[in-house]
Amino acid sequence: MKNKKGKKEASYEKEVLLNFLKSGLTTRQLDEALGYNSKKSNGWESWAILKRYKIDKKYKGHLFCFRKHECLQIIREIMVADNKGAVEKILDEARPQFLECYSDTYLIADSDEKVKGVLGGEVRNITQSFFSPLKKIVGVCQYPRCKKTNLDTVHLKKSRPEIFLEACALGRIPNSKKYNVYKIMKQYVQLHDRKKSICFLCKKHHQDLFKYEDKGGKELRDFRNKIVSDI
Repeated sequence: MKNKKGKKEASYEKEVLLNFLKSGLTTRQLDEALGYNSKKSNGWESWAILKRYKIDKKYKGHLFCFRKHECLQIIREIMVADNKGAVEKILDEARPQFLECYSDTYLIADSDEKVKGVLGGEVRNITQSFFSPLKKIVGVCQYPRCKKTNLDTVHLKKSRPEIFLEACALGRIPNSKKYNVYKIMKQYVQLHDRKKSICFLCKKHHQDLFKYEDKGGKELRDFRNKIVSDI
């Protein structure tokens, strides 16, 4: 009986660590998602678990661009680490496998726009690949009452080029024309951890979004809000 309880507790702790490190949930959100009521306890149950495994708030969402199986392997390593320095080393040195093809790769370019021109196709592929599992989970168009299942991955607030240019600025080596491609690609994916950066729409509602983006103003805000409210 004790062994079963221990396994259940360990499983719960893994869920807390996964949802904090990958999904970026706050301790309040973690407790609510996992059925705890903070008013009946002496604080957030999930925060006690993060403290037990020596994980600081700075690591919230740190593993966003890792696949789930990679996150679980990292979490297993954290759960047996014996000090805070070891935990931070595990997290700081972790590298998502699907980006390793860009390791030790650099570009020389006159501007961020030139880099975007070279890597635009790669960025589209990464976006589709990374969000494909989530698209399958969502399953239907996120416009209210639409039940279509043939979905596009859509940038809802900032466009793919806008986000990529932010990543380029972070991947540029200071005072040079040299760009670290691995860092750019990792930053590009990581920047999608912002709330409501991505949604999934059918072809019709994706085209409708394009039309409202051209118009801008209240019509665009209203259309986006309808989608956001249903995510």
